Amino acid sequence: MLTLNLSFRTDAGKTMVVRIPDPVQDLTTQQIETAGAAIAASGVLLSAKLGRPIELVDAQYVERNATDMIP
Repeated sequence: MLTLNLSFRTDAGKTMVVRIPDPVQDLTTQQIETAGAAIAASGVLLSAKLGRPIELVDAQYVERNATDMIP
C-alpha cells in the first residue's frame, strides 16, 4: 500500500504526521508544499497532544508490503 506522509511542525512544538492513502504519484514538490500550506492554514486539524499543524516540514511517499500469514 502506498501512502503520502506529510509531516508538520505544530504550535506545541511537536510533529504531526498526516497519512494519505493511495495518493497521486506524480505530484511535484510545489504541489505538495501548496497542499501542506493549505492544510496548515485551514485549522481543521487539531490534536489534544500535538496541537495544530503550522508548517509542513517533510513529505514522503511510503510503500508498505504486508503478507497475511493466517488467512
